[in-house]
Amino acid sequence: MATVQANYRARGNLQIEAGLEIEDARLRRRVEEIMPRLRNAYVTALSVYTGVNYRYGTVPDADRIAQLLQDATDMTLGTDGARVLIGMVIINAD
Repeated sequence: MATVQANYRARGNLQIEAGLEIEDARLRRRVEEIMPRLRNAYVTALSVYTGVNYRYGTVPDADRIAQLLQDATDMTLGTDGARVLIGMVIINAD
């Protein structure tokens, strides 16, 4: 979840439902161990998206969001092998 702003005011929240597809059992265990770091990377990526790429009142770009989350995953893990799957993208306006 990340705050959506417009005119220097909070206007709502961007809410994402996502998961990871990981075939390698060793990598899956590693992901479970560092999940707090991954969640932090995701919040950071979503905050950048809402602060830089998203314009209040428009439809969120699910492809861009998925790419940002995939980049955050790969960078945090230091390898590929965990695929980000987006289930939902919602803007809750105030």
